[in-house]
Amino acid sequence: MNVIARAVDTTVSLSGAQARALQRQGIAAVGRYLGRKTHGWAKAITPAEARAITDAGLKIFSIWESNPTRAGYFTRAQGVSDARQAVEEARWVGQPGGSTIYFTVDYDAAPADLPAISAYLDGVREGLAGAYRLGVYGGLLVIHSVSADHYWQTIAWSRGELSAKADVYQIEVDTVLAGMDVDIDNIYRDPGWWTVALYPAIHAEVEGKDMAAIVVNGSTYVLYTALDLLGTPYHLVTENGRYTGMMNIDGVNVQGVLYDGATYIPWTALAPNIQAQPLPGGGWNFVLPKPPATDVAPTDPLAAAITFSLQHGLMTNDPGGAFHPERPVTRGELATALLRLYNTLKFNGG
Repeated sequence: MNVIARAVDTTVSLSGAQARALQRQGIAAVGRYLGRKTHGWAKAITPAEARAITDAGLKIFSIWESNPTRAGYFTRAQGVSDARQAVEEARWVGQPGGSTIYFTVDYDAAPADLPAISAYLDGVREGLAGAYRLGVYGGLLVIHSVSADHYWQTIAWSRGELSAKADVYQIEVDTVLAGMDVDIDNIYRDPGWWTVALYPAIHAEVEGKDMAAIVVNGSTYVLYTALDLLGTPYHLVTENGRYTGMMNIDGVNVQGVLYDGATYIPWTALAPNIQAQPLPGGGWNFVLPKPPATDVAPTDPLAAAITFSLQHGLMTNDPGGAFHPERPVTRGELATALLRLYNTLKFNGG
């Protein structure tokens, strides 16, 4: 098979200088472990390291490895647990969805171990829930026998035979390159590697409709077409015939960000009094203030509580705009309101 790139995998936390040193040695990618946030593993990558590796011009492939060195480790429940933690870690370090996480079988597995390993990988796939692709690391028997999206074979436990399924082949272990302890890998096909986006994507909605959004210096910027959805007037602003992302929004010049051929603007510029409501699972729904209930007078003792519940999306008026404060609440409505309150508190630090 044709080698398209050389890579290393390592337990070393790389600085920018170390990543650049590897790049000068002809290395195109680095395999790095997940687990710093959930387990505090010193071998694991951080967001800052992922950025440093990306800035050095290298790609990353992610590894999850707890203690997979014996058959007893491998159960479906363990796979689900490992995958869910790996997803949390991957998102934390900025790994884009749809790339691959490799789960390791780090010993010379016997044929009798394969049912347990396969059950573990079934659990992993369940735990990944489509967020990331499933990669597996192991010797020849494992690579030949299991089902995954990507395969990383090690020279250990392979008896000199390379599987045609291998996307990555670990050809040398426990060596030193550019002064660092590494293993050396050949890449034959895209292994599901990744880089940190300049501006990471974030889940966003505008009035409940999905909308592209990115994070810029910790703030959410939304695709400018959200203005059309809300009916906010705008036009592009050019300087010396050049467009640099500046938009006049409702009479005010707002500097947007040009990214991937589109303009993103701060969510606060979408409309006067726009509000951010947290979404289950993360992200924001940007909404206009809700009109007051038509059947609740401002002097009503319940007016403040009802207004709060409406503006924060905990409860809603009926289609005619009435709240019906005298109507009993069903168990389903109560459960919905409690879930919305929980999400509001969770994503605002409560």
